[in-house]
Amino acid sequence: MKKIISLILALTLTFSVLPTAFAANIGKTTEGMKKGKVVFHVDDDLTGYRQSLVETLDEALSNFLAKQYYCPEVWNEAQKLYSDEVERIYSLTEIDELIEDGFFGPSANETTMSVYEDIYALSMLNKTVVKKASDLPDLKNKLKNEVNKLISASFKRADYTDYYWDMFTLKKEEAIEEIENVSSFTEYARAMFKFPDEFEDYTLDYDSEIEEFLDKEILNIDEMTTLANLYSDEIYTVLETIVDLGYKEDRVYSDKVYDAIDEFYSKADKAQYAGEIQKEAEKTLVNILSIIGITSLEDKEQEPATISFKKRLVKKVENIFYSFSKSDYTENGWARLESIESQAVEDIYGAEFKNQIGTKFMKEVEKNFKEVPTLASELKEAKKLTSDTLKKYLGNKKYNQTKAKKLVNEGLKKINSAKTPDDVYALCDKYVTALEKTVNVYKISVTKSGKGSVTKSATVKYGKNFTVKIVPAAGYKIKSIVVDGKKVKLTNAYTFKKVIKAHSIKVTFGR
Repeated sequence: MKKIISLILALTLTFSVLPTAFAANIGKTTEGMKKGKVVFHVDDDLTGYRQSLVETLDEALSNFLAKQYYCPEVWNEAQKLYSDEVERIYSLTEIDELIEDGFFGPSANETTMSVYEDIYALSMLNKTVVKKASDLPDLKNKLKNEVNKLISASFKRADYTDYYWDMFTLKKEEAIEEIENVSSFTEYARAMFKFPDEFEDYTLDYDSEIEEFLDKEILNIDEMTTLANLYSDEIYTVLETIVDLGYKEDRVYSDKVYDAIDEFYSKADKAQYAGEIQKEAEKTLVNILSIIGITSLEDKEQEPATISFKKRLVKKVENIFYSFSKSDYTENGWARLESIESQAVEDIYGAEFKNQIGTKFMKEVEKNFKEVPTLASELKEAKKLTSDTLKKYLGNKKYNQTKAKKLVNEGLKKINSAKTPDDVYALCDKYVTALEKTVNVYKISVTKSGKGSVTKSATVKYGKNFTVKIVPAAGYKIKSIVVDGKKVKLTNAYTFKKVIKAHSIKVTFGR
């Protein structure tokens, strides 16, 4: 939240101050005055920056919805912060004391930015949070409890090395002490924005960059392991690059190299903090290069990919592509092969250095070609999937087996003789639609005697429910309900659940 507030303030000042800065180079002209423009002269820059900073503080104070929504102590602290900072701004006589150059251009000095943040934070303490001055001790205790609760739930001793646990314990003690020392609503608002966010347990995953692990203040053991794995990946990437540069694989991937990597893992397991893993990875890489007999990869890695080199690779790609026959693939399969060939040629001509399109690149291209399924393999897979789908109807009590067997056998025969995957799937859809129409149905026979109404007899699909509603005529009542020859409890509605056979129900009405 604090970073967001600072960014907003920086942007606000940038857009409010920059016009003044540009105008300062123009000077105050009669023409400008006639057009009603406010144009500062160089000597008036100080006034312009002061005005911009005060307007920014005005914006912070405007976050207070209305004075009556805040207890007097909160409102008074905000007003005092505002008035003291305005007085300080107008006491400064040098532009450098007012503004700082930032990424987005001129921004407020650190003091004004801090006051802006404090006023903004106080505006969050309306009467839904603070009703009276004596609420401060309770608010402090609640914040302490919130921090302690989050820490207890999110952090376990067994998950951290001694180094990081000591660092974490110190941070926790400092946080609790800072909250306990809060003596004003301004200090409480700062602590409220700072904690417990500072202890949020955001966990980095394997997809995170190495820099993210190094920048994180406290890493758990799983993250330390992941960091070691990422460095290992980096080492293997370097080894692949060395192979791409023409070194023999048995020289690059020797037993000594693997031993060096194993030793790195062993030392990484004992590391207390991220920096130790980083140092071990750097030492391991230097050691591996020494084992292979390389002093520096830098120059060779950046060897330019010449036109003749690219043409040779394109020729290799084309030789692979033209070794395939279009008749062996479906339209979609052949389109994929064409796309792989086209993309590979594009990547080759777009490469700047040889290592970008070396051995590893060519192996990947070959792999992509080979992974495209042929017509025969697609057809075989399609026939297997659809045959399995149709066979599931056999022996299923839900369906009329006489009709189902006939349809399944007929469908399997036609699928087996189909020539394309599209034909196979179309046949499967056709026979599945027909098979779904063979669901067994059972008659529910409903009869009555006496005066009253009942649901009419009906046929019900296998596994479905059927409810018979029973309504006696005026002056009559239900005397008996007989289901499949047995009396059942009197009720105004009887439900046959998950029907799998024929049923009968007889209702008798009487006075």
